[in-house]
Amino acid sequence: MASPAATSVSPTERLLQMLSVIIWMLVPVIGTSIVVFLLWFSNFTRTLAIGYILYIYLDNCMMKANPGSSWFRNLTLWKLLTAYFPIRLHKTVDLSPSRKYFFAYHPHGVIGMAAAFSFGTNALGVSEMFPGVEMHLATLDAGFVVPGFRELLVHGGAISVSKKSLNYALSHDQSVVVIIGGAAEAIDAIPGTNRLLLKNRFGFVKIALQNGADLVPVFGFGENDVWNQVENHEGTFVRRFQETFKKVTGVSPVLAYGRYGVVPFRRPVNVVVGEPLQCPKIEHPTNEEVEKYHALYVEALQKLYEKHKDEYLPTRKEDLVIVAVRLIKYEDSFAKMSQLPSEIAKPFQLLAVILWLLFPWTSLLFALWMIWYSTTTRTIFLPYLLYCFIDKSHLKGSKKSSVFRRSVFWKLLASYFPINVHKTVDLPPHKNYVFGCHPHGVIGGTHFLTFATDALGIDQLFPDIDVHTTTLASNFSIPLVKDLFLALGIISADKEALHHVLARGGSVMLVVGGAAEALLVKPGTNRLILRKRFGFIKIALQSGSSLVPVFSFGENNMWDQVRNEDGTLLRRMQEIVKRATGVAPIVFHGRMGLLPFRTEVNVVFGEPLHLPRIENPTQEEIQEYHGLYVEALQKLFDAHKDKFLPNRTEDLVIY
Repeated sequence: MASPAATSVSPTERLLQMLSVIIWMLVPVIGTSIVVFLLWFSNFTRTLAIGYILYIYLDNCMMKANPGSSWFRNLTLWKLLTAYFPIRLHKTVDLSPSRKYFFAYHPHGVIGMAAAFSFGTNALGVSEMFPGVEMHLATLDAGFVVPGFRELLVHGGAISVSKKSLNYALSHDQSVVVIIGGAAEAIDAIPGTNRLLLKNRFGFVKIALQNGADLVPVFGFGENDVWNQVENHEGTFVRRFQETFKKVTGVSPVLAYGRYGVVPFRRPVNVVVGEPLQCPKIEHPTNEEVEKYHALYVEALQKLYEKHKDEYLPTRKEDLVIVAVRLIKYEDSFAKMSQLPSEIAKPFQLLAVILWLLFPWTSLLFALWMIWYSTTTRTIFLPYLLYCFIDKSHLKGSKKSSVFRRSVFWKLLASYFPINVHKTVDLPPHKNYVFGCHPHGVIGGTHFLTFATDALGIDQLFPDIDVHTTTLASNFSIPLVKDLFLALGIISADKEALHHVLARGGSVMLVVGGAAEALLVKPGTNRLILRKRFGFIKIALQSGSSLVPVFSFGENNMWDQVRNEDGTLLRRMQEIVKRATGVAPIVFHGRMGLLPFRTEVNVVFGEPLHLPRIENPTQEEIQEYHGLYVEALQKLFDAHKDKFLPNRTEDLVIY
């Protein structure tokens, strides 16, 4: 069964088809331009625009698998668009509405146009072709923040391509459509070719197995033919630029051209839906099980391609080529960075440190300037300031931005010292953990870089463990700093936030000594406030989480402090401010005043201490496991102190 074949069309119809394509391509530009105009025109329109922007920012519909709008999916506009190429949809077998499906689409093409029109609208009759199967096209989060284009996605029933939203849809017996090759594959979208980034794409198979969803191969024959690309073979300047841009932003800057510049060519695309590969439901599939079903899927996809290639791609230049995604290992990235001449690498590292230290202060100054400067800036900024105080996302654990966490900026920052990470054992991904980090240091910078960002490769060290960094709740009241922390998945160190994340199967990182420990920081020392810190043990017992001791050897060497021993006036003032505000006002110094010293820091993850789940633990039980934790931490320190702290002035001291 297939969607109706194209018939001969009149010049008027061809013109309407062309206009529909142009309108669709201009929606993001028009939508953004309208919002910019409203922000500029008057106070009234500015209020409307700010309200809409806040709505976009706060709305979470892309995670919820909403069905979309039936009338919108059946608009004549979509039929005109698909008739332009034309695009046709073919099914090879019926799909039972009692099952749920993971439709895996190939290839990505320049923008995945045929996939969007085949499954994101009903222009080709997908609802009638597969009755009772509710499917959602998955796409990048970035599309949901573009005015105008966002509305197309929402009313079309699209969802985020994140693991969380895919699991949500499948767990509610709905189906999803994912373009497996992603943005990285768009760079290889050359007419006449069929190159897929699939060889080491295992994530979609794992999600299908975890939800018991059948894998359905879908191939868009001709998807790569609707645009040409500027020559970008391996090794060219264009390709190097594209790959660098992709690594930093997650978006592939494809330099495509077609008719009249950017309008796609009128070239047919035939979307063929193959037979489903039935997958059992395995809550925690092993690597061997994932690889087994991945191989079966690749075999089914190749069979689908071979069966239809001569009919739909008679003039192809090459057959199906399946390649691996080029993975850049973090240790390789640091090796390349360290090989750069110091006169080039060090200034960039130094600049990263300066920007990082100045960010909170510039954020506060920016907020004050916006409030003071004019009525217009106040009108724009005050609703945002109100949002900073009212919003409670930091108590729930917001969705992390993987692109932001992997930014080159964090790698430059970590390589300044440098910071290295070492694990002693693997951690099973099906458990949740409380990572106890020591010592606090002056500002806990190493812990931030290790857990909140992926600069040191924590996502590769401990795959499928969703760790949320914690910090003082007051930090979420600082404009821009709040948004930075939420983008990195940081939560408040409040009991409520910790319980919320652990209850849903996540893990948390706590700097156990807190701000009070910062007052003890001196280079060469290792003084911890831990002896009466029982709260994190109680939380771990109540949630049945495993405790993982983490020690940053060299954290206390990054800065020095003005003399502040017990009994001095400075120490008494610091403790008064600490009790009043929760913040320790440390008077520290380093290179050129306030810059940290270039001193190596080694973060070592110890063996987990597995705790039972006790909803209401007694004080004796808490103290018992606290003693075991302190013993494990001491053991970790003693095992690595000579290697990573050969010049220490004292051993571990616990207060």
